Amino acid sequence: MSYTEMEESDRETIQRNYATLVRECNIEKLLPVLEQKEVFPTQAIEKYKTLKDNLKIKRAVFFEIQSRGPKAFAKLVTSLHETDQSALAERLDPTFVTYLQPKKHARPFQLPTNVAESTCNPEDIIALAQNNAHNTINLNAEPLKVKVTFSHSFYDQHTHVPTYSTHSKKRGIVLIINMIKYMNDVHLERKGAEVDGRNLIDLFSQMGFIVEYHINLSANRIKDVIFEFKSSPQLEGCDMAFVIIMGHGEDINHKKNTHVSDNLSEVIGYDNQSVSNKWIEEQFTNGECKKLQNKPKIFMYQMCRLTDELANPKYQDNCL
Repeated sequence: MSYTEMEESDRETIQRNYATLVRECNIEKLLPVLEQKEVFPTQAIEKYKTLKDNLKIKRAVFFEIQSRGPKAFAKLVTSLHETDQSALAERLDPTFVTYLQPKKHARPFQLPTNVAESTCNPEDIIALAQNNAHNTINLNAEPLKVKVTFSHSFYDQHTHVPTYSTHSKKRGIVLIINMIKYMNDVHLERKGAEVDGRNLIDLFSQMGFIVEYHINLSANRIKDVIFEFKSSPQLEGCDMAFVIIMGHGEDINHKKNTHVSDNLSEVIGYDNQSVSNKWIEEQFTNGECKKLQNKPKIFMYQMCRLTDELANPKYQDNCL
């Protein structure tokens, strides 16, 4: 297996934090995970163990990992998180927070009934609420506080419709990718998106899910995170998986001036490059993701798919 050089910026990050990594890292916990993720072959791991001096091992590992390919940096960050060394992981990549453990005593839940959305003038909504004594609209300006109300029974036992089995203790895993800012401000900052991310973490954690959360990823990094997520040992034995992506996007059909029935979109990464929703979903087929074979995979996209027509509206001054 041949390896290319690590990205220059990633190598500089390791070099800048080299002394801290050597001083604080628990290398005995880290090495097996780096081996599992194929950052180092087994022969290299055995070579490090013969040094019998943790400082020498750490100096060698953090020096040699810089030549283990462009994906080695992301795998190092993930491995540090997975071995309870998140402080070191966040020194290397402050935008990456992974595997928030679920809240205890989570119980089955019932999804809310579908509600059709419509656009209304906010002033009309407020007036309607104030004039209706039985309104259920919250006019309070305080931030949303997520609190899950637990069900007292399994609702899937009261229907003859076939359902997935979702009663195990390991409810599932949620991957959230939240694009807030964009390089060189090519796209508008999504103000308030950080709050949305925190609310989603609260929601799924209270329902008993493990949550993996990322912000402001480049298009290539989005692909890497998707691949690492579908290959994660955390998926073993879980009931289901959610993939939630929030950010600016594009309508592929409109961009290519085609008229097909497929709902093809692209999510725009921090570097203003795109990843298609079709590619993302294809990574979780039964053939591509065996850990989730015959289990529900739910994909949720919250994207503004701005077209040139909407971005540059045409005005006419001769309308009747």
